[in-house]
Amino acid sequence: MLATLAQGDSLPAASTVRSDAAQRARAVAATLGHVKDVDKETENAAKVMLAFESPADALRERLLGLTRLADLGQPAPSLTERARSLLRGTPLATLHALDRPHAASFDLWMALGETREAARVLAEWDGDLVGKNATIDARARTIARADLALASGKPGDALTGYRSALKTACAACLQPKIARAFESLQRPDSAIAAYEAYLRSTSPDQLFTDARELARTYKRLGELYEAKGDSKRAIQRYGDFVELWKDADAALQPNVTDVRERITKLLRKTG
Repeated sequence: MLATLAQGDSLPAASTVRSDAAQRARAVAATLGHVKDVDKETENAAKVMLAFESPADALRERLLGLTRLADLGQPAPSLTERARSLLRGTPLATLHALDRPHAASFDLWMALGETREAARVLAEWDGDLVGKNATIDARARTIARADLALASGKPGDALTGYRSALKTACAACLQPKIARAFESLQRPDSAIAAYEAYLRSTSPDQLFTDARELARTYKRLGELYEAKGDSKRAIQRYGDFVELWKDADAALQPNVTDVRERITKLLRKTG
């Protein structure tokens, strides 16, 4: 789409509205743990892009949809095969360099734990953006390098990268990543502060961050507070998780049951 926009074209207003609506509906579905709706809204967004003859954006939407499914714990082998099938159907080499969905592809491979694939994508991403295009996606690529550093056991490098990106990125998008870097550095109090900072954020784009981070942040904060012996706050954050996912799909309900049991044990302990 960047290449198309550079030529002066743009999505028709109605298509933009329909695509945005589907993207937001997918984000809400992912936040609430509605797996089937994630798939449905992903296809709705992709169909809008295909109607505008934008296969790159259709591919991007489908890769993003698979990432949301990975975040929700759907089986990695089946998602990996779906991803490879998508990339065979629309090879990146057939797309304009500025339109290749590197960010979506990178995030998907990271969500699936395929760090080698993610590193390969990042190298191609960097290679496509040279010369006058070198500043395009600079922030996203900085964050991607930090993600790889964290996954490679270099949390200090990851934290440096995330903090650098904070200068131009929304804080809500990065605080959960910063929190995980602190956890890897064995700094739970700093991790808690970062997670809580994310929850306090009111960024306009937080809906899309919530799709990936809200449920696991609530649950992880509950675990961190429980480990500290702060039962009151642990119960609060565990309760937030249960409330968020109380109507999640059946496949996700064991997570809710487990957290309910943790709350019960903490309530018994506190009397």
